[in-house]
Amino acid sequence: MLRIFSYLCPLAALALAGPAAALAQEHDPLARLVAEAVERNPRIAAARHDTEVFEARISPAGAWEDPVLTLGFMNLPTTSFDFSDDFMTMKVVQLGQRVPLPGQIGHRREAAALRAEAAGEAVAGVRVEVADQMKRAYAELYYRDRALEIVERNLALVRGLEEVTQSRYATGVGRQPAVLRSGLEIDGLEAQRVELTASRHAAVARLNALRDRPAATPVGETSFPPALRALAEHRPGRFAFASALGIGGGERGLTSPDELPGLDSLVRIALEHKPGLRAHVARIRAQEEAVAHARAMRWPAPQFTVGYGQRNGIPDMLNATVSFRLPIFLGAKQGAAVREQTAVLAGEHATHEVMVAEIERGVTAAYTEVLDALGRLELYDLGILHRSGATLDATLSAYRSGAEDFLAVLDSQARLYGFELERHRRIADLISAWAELETAVGQEITP
Repeated sequence: MLRIFSYLCPLAALALAGPAAALAQEHDPLARLVAEAVERNPRIAAARHDTEVFEARISPAGAWEDPVLTLGFMNLPTTSFDFSDDFMTMKVVQLGQRVPLPGQIGHRREAAALRAEAAGEAVAGVRVEVADQMKRAYAELYYRDRALEIVERNLALVRGLEEVTQSRYATGVGRQPAVLRSGLEIDGLEAQRVELTASRHAAVARLNALRDRPAATPVGETSFPPALRALAEHRPGRFAFASALGIGGGERGLTSPDELPGLDSLVRIALEHKPGLRAHVARIRAQEEAVAHARAMRWPAPQFTVGYGQRNGIPDMLNATVSFRLPIFLGAKQGAAVREQTAVLAGEHATHEVMVAEIERGVTAAYTEVLDALGRLELYDLGILHRSGATLDATLSAYRSGAEDFLAVLDSQARLYGFELERHRRIADLISAWAELETAVGQEITP
């Protein structure tokens, strides 16, 4: 009998261990992986090169047109082709330069600079996206690591239980269904281990792709990120399900823990700092400069030309001219260009309003997901796991007294195992929901 309970005691310990095991590590491998991805990810490198492209366009946009050098001769007699036959014959060198009117260069250069600024903000946006993808991949890897740990632990326990049941059955004390059920549980756990191991390899490959490493590169241990772990410290009644709060519109911020930033403040941060919106604001300003440039180009810029004529045996000559293009097709050309750029600007302003609405919706939805994830995690930590552990304890006690059979013990253990898996699923959901919230806001958020 002592041997039986030596196998059963670890089952009771499961109910007492609770969620603390997953929270023991103080390091934050997620932060390290995100930093590595931001440093090495090819998408970010490509975005940086795009910025260099736009920056390289600033200087040409602010430069004048190249001067025009003219070399030739004038008034050469065709009867002799002699430069000395006629005093009007001369060898000519001329230099012409178009001088832009005020605004024609400045607006064009400023538009190019603002487009480069928008490209720089786009780089920041790609960083946020890569960090989001890394955190989501990490969440899946975290879940699979914890699930494999739980499967391994339960395999050891169920194998011990199988040995007990076989021993009891061989002595005529136990029943055959208990032996068959324990074997079935082992087969199911083995199948889950194979599936989890395969899916873990896929999760590692996704994570390594984000940090530009070979697919099989070891990632190291995973743990519950410390900041989120602190946010999810459990107190009765601390969180409510956001889906039951009707969050949205004027009802923002109805219920949230003190450590979680308010929804209104997060929306405000997103509207001020989200890279995608800041990039679009820069593009709007660039388009305003493009409209101003189109308007400035309605007036023709003068071209100044100076020339020198060399004549044989008589004094040389100097000449100078100022020329203008005549805008006789002002409405069809320059006016149409102004209308085109103005229409583009109007479209950018309309797009901006859509983006603002989408940001507000996105932040609100992500905030709701975080509250839901926290609430569901609290249910497991303060209710489900404790009740399941207590049920296992009670079943063990009843088994010892003969009031319950062995299958009831196995069922209680299997339920606790399932709830432990679900708890870590909720932690992974919280990591993903927090990543979505940070992406919606456009920057990291510290609880």
